[in-house]
Amino acid sequence: MDLKHHFLIAMPNMVDPNFSGSVVYVCEHNDKTALGLVINRPTELTLARLFDKIDLKLEIAPWKDELVFFGGPVQTERGFVLHQPSGSYGSTLRVTEDIALTTSKDVLEAIAIGGGPNKALVTLGYAGWGAGQLEDEIAHNAWLTVLADPSVIFETPAEARMAAALKLLGYSEDEMIGEPITKFVPLDDIAAIQRSADEPPPEGETQWRCVTKEGKVLFIEIKYRETIYQGRAARFAVLIKSSPIPF
Repeated sequence: MDLKHHFLIAMPNMVDPNFSGSVVYVCEHNDKTALGLVINRPTELTLARLFDKIDLKLEIAPWKDELVFFGGPVQTERGFVLHQPSGSYGSTLRVTEDIALTTSKDVLEAIAIGGGPNKALVTLGYAGWGAGQLEDEIAHNAWLTVLADPSVIFETPAEARMAAALKLLGYSEDEMIGEPITKFVPLDDIAAIQRSADEPPPEGETQWRCVTKEGKVLFIEIKYRETIYQGRAARFAVLIKSSPIPF
């Protein structure tokens, strides 16, 4: 599994406030680590104010009014610039042929004089995972994953990036609203998915799951019950409701 140049879309059961409702662009992923930037959490800090803090003058419109983003909970005092085209700077991680992540000040100096990349997203902090950590979170349905589209990062307003990322999965918001889950997923299929979970939740605890059926991505809410089946204690899943896009 190589998730570089993919979006991570937080599922409704994401309890970490750093990532709840977030879309993360994965810049690096290998067997030792994963690194990404949250792309839909703007702060109140403008680029002009950020540049002032690092002794640079930014007066070029519209750059000076662009907002700095919360990129993740790691090294929140440090700046990260995701940009297109990739260019050549002092400390740059090339993500694709045309997209790069730069942490050196020279890319900001270039932006300040109007000679930097055409498109850029500036964040404070990044999202990081250790070996196997991201894979484990995905296995436990914390994230949806989809191949990234640069236009979502650089051309879509921040408040619309979640919906735009979800559409890359092949459906629209309208397809989710009010549709009964049984239209796409038989209850037997849902129960089978739940029975295969590694660590089912305690009885009565609600759990969000994501199910794909016939090209549709559906969010369902499950609650477990205990019963006696063929003389033994058994656990089964009860469908509570299907959900519109829950973000």
